[in-house]
Amino acid sequence: MSTSSRIRAGLGAVPLVAALAFGGVTADAATSPHASSSRHVASDLTASSTPSPTFGWVPGVALGQRVNALRDGQAGLTSVACASPGDCTAVGQTESKPFSYAQAPTGQALVATETAGVWDAGARVAVSLNRGDDAKLTSVACTSPGNCVAVGQFENGAKDTRALVVTQAHGRWNGGVEVARTLSTGSSAGLGSVSCSSAGNCAAVGVVSPAGYSDGGVALVVTETAGIWNAGIELPLGLSALDSVSCPANGQCTAVGWESTTLGGIRPIATISSDDVWGGPVVIGASLTPSKDESLLASVSCGAAGDCTAVGWADQYSSTSALHSQALVASEVSGVWRPAIEVARGVNAGRNAELNSVSCTSPVSCTAVGYFVDRLGRYHFLGVTESGRVWSAGSTIVEGPESARSGASMISVSCVAPRDCMAVGSELIGDYLEMVGTRLSGARWIQTTIVAHRLAQADGLESVIVPTAIACSPGLECAAVGRFADVTKFQGMVVDHR
Repeated sequence: MSTSSRIRAGLGAVPLVAALAFGGVTADAATSPHASSSRHVASDLTASSTPSPTFGWVPGVALGQRVNALRDGQAGLTSVACASPGDCTAVGQTESKPFSYAQAPTGQALVATETAGVWDAGARVAVSLNRGDDAKLTSVACTSPGNCVAVGQFENGAKDTRALVVTQAHGRWNGGVEVARTLSTGSSAGLGSVSCSSAGNCAAVGVVSPAGYSDGGVALVVTETAGIWNAGIELPLGLSALDSVSCPANGQCTAVGWESTTLGGIRPIATISSDDVWGGPVVIGASLTPSKDESLLASVSCGAAGDCTAVGWADQYSSTSALHSQALVASEVSGVWRPAIEVARGVNAGRNAELNSVSCTSPVSCTAVGYFVDRLGRYHFLGVTESGRVWSAGSTIVEGPESARSGASMISVSCVAPRDCMAVGSELIGDYLEMVGTRLSGARWIQTTIVAHRLAQADGLESVIVPTAIACSPGLECAAVGRFADVTKFQGMVVDHR
């Protein structure tokens, strides 16, 4: 599953490449050909009412501020993993210099750890590697409490962006290492997703921009075997990126993303490793991507080796140049990808739907979340479930009583058993962005409510809360991360569900 930050205007998602910096493009500027759309901003804003009390959610905690070198610096968390109930790790970035439009952004890689239900204040890592002063962590995976791997990027002294891996062993983080060094000589590289099947056995994916590339890069895979990272490989593609990876067993991983077409569109791709040997990329659902249309897979989850599910969206341009999108699902069965299918067409009356995240608990049981638009142009939470290789028609996730039903998107989902999941997203209420949590129990989505509202309110500011990821352990003990507005800046935040 994908643990990378994929928020577009607070609603919807963008590919991994949006989180990486190439050629002076910052982490907040999406370089993907899919990411420039303004269609995800809802316009029918209405006044909000007082938030209802949360159920099961612990009041949010601000993280990253104490380790920030600046009094007014910013911080944010992009990914979280939980090895057991109350033992989680979150990663992101904290600023190291005051913001200025006249200079490139700066920052340090940020980690925060929860032990027995208590979060520490966070810490900066890979500081000595980050001589160019712009590092960030975008994804984390944990195999047991205190043993995790996080990936992202940093800048060297020559201001080149490099792929970064930091490792936590027995609760202590190392100084970080550069991976794919030989591939990124004279270019830029970054990692956006990592998955570990056991300690010392992981895979990470992203993008590398070889010398001569002026825009974007090529899909990148690096693999750790018995604690040693390989040199990495570039997929034999043109402009492309891998957004998400899932490893259900040692040496058995599946990664998904996109590649550019010769006509200017993008189409979904996948690649599979067997015994740590990666196969060539496979184009999935090419028939869904004629001419200049754009389709991609943004998140993947594997219920078993060779049995995975990926989700995303398929954009299609009509004869009048109007843009429409459908929620997209692709399944790998016994190592073979089936043609991608569009789901939730019945509820997607506004012809604008996406799936942002998927979580599978077995080869035949998965849940995915995102959003769809109704006939009036209003955004709604979307949930689809798979049971026995059959996908549901899609359903509206119940919105809270204070919902304006104006701008809603589920960002991330985590399941602990079939149809037993938690999801988080964002919703425009009034003029402000709220974080929303919901639960799938059996066939119904229940307990949708605003969470972390009091965290933003503590500084006398109406809520601006951007969730990025959620991870759950058995018993639906979960941690959700993101950032919230603190008067004049954003700070990292975590909200637990117990």
